[in-house]
Amino acid sequence: SIHSLLQLLQGYTETLAEVVGTAYRLSCPLRKEIPETLAEKLSNLQDAKQGESSFEAVDRFVALLSLPDLNPDETLREQIRQWLEIKVEDLPALLSEVQSLLPKSVEGHSADITSHLLIYVKDESGDARSVSALFVQDGSVYDKEFGTGSKPVQAPGKEPFEEKVTLDNLPSLVQACLKEVMAQSPSNLVLHLILPTAWLGQDCDLWSVMDRSKLSLPIPDVRIGVRFCCIVRITERLNPDFLNMFREPWQQKWAKLLSMTSNDVCTAFVQGDGLSLETELFEQLSRPTNVGLKLSTVYGDNHYMQLFGTLIATGTPAAIWLRHDQFSEAICTTTDLNQLLTCKIARLPEKVKHARTNAITKPDNAHIGHHLSFLWEDPALIPPSTQMSLGMPQS
Repeated sequence: SIHSLLQLLQGYTETLAEVVGTAYRLSCPLRKEIPETLAEKLSNLQDAKQGESSFEAVDRFVALLSLPDLNPDETLREQIRQWLEIKVEDLPALLSEVQSLLPKSVEGHSADITSHLLIYVKDESGDARSVSALFVQDGSVYDKEFGTGSKPVQAPGKEPFEEKVTLDNLPSLVQACLKEVMAQSPSNLVLHLILPTAWLGQDCDLWSVMDRSKLSLPIPDVRIGVRFCCIVRITERLNPDFLNMFREPWQQKWAKLLSMTSNDVCTAFVQGDGLSLETELFEQLSRPTNVGLKLSTVYGDNHYMQLFGTLIATGTPAAIWLRHDQFSEAICTTTDLNQLLTCKIARLPEKVKHARTNAITKPDNAHIGHHLSFLWEDPALIPPSTQMSLGMPQS
């Protein structure tokens, strides 16, 4: 039974590491140290005392992994439920018990803490552009004016970057920043790539999290967008001229976005395909109830500059678009994007990450997760104002 459970969960140890850690901690609260491997976790759970519960610790652990509030992976949740139905006599009672554990975890542990890595490439001409990076341990206590609650990441200042980055070595800069930050025990790390509009079409989420040529063990090629919530952001939005002029609608739309219910999200994202960017799209995104853009058609490069300019001018903080639009006949991209947007809004970054994970076993043209770009811009999570004036174009 434990062997079948190990087989079931083995493929998810990388993508759901945070979730598995939380479930272990809640079902085995007396053990302070969390073992590294899944096999060790399961072994500890089998040995753990039941305490006041009428259910074994391992069953509580598995039941926690079946809850949508904790585990976003629908396919895995269904397989877990099937495993539990065979093993546990009173499954509804078990699920009710573990559901009550969740609020405690949110109040008392880092399950609600989100860390952020901001990599900020300045808006400059030329191949090499100024770059800095910032690590925010807990987004809820960060002060964007003075940078309180953050610390600079050293990697951009070291060789070979020397605070400059090109498109060619941007992936290795991201790897270097991630390596430095992961040593500081972040929680639920979100990677923010703040890029000039000319660089926003890059497939950053497909880059590798590590330089595998230097590893002693042949691990799979883990993509950044599968290991982390990876979002892109617009450098030019932080240009003081634009920021002063359009900060208010940006803040208002972000607040509106966060207040939405699952049913509102999809309709609050404007379908931009076929709309004139300067007039029709601008008019649609200027409406206070429209807070995001969804796009399944690929445009020419020059159109994207206009598109991102429209997002800035309307204060639109979220967008999801495809870098490729030639899919197999089985794929309806509009439907797939809409399904992605049917969720609690706070879950959207996780849902995008989940779609990117689901794409791994599918051919390039058979899943939109290979080609999703995701813009998600919280006006409270920007580099401190002292940094933002650096490298801005001088008029």
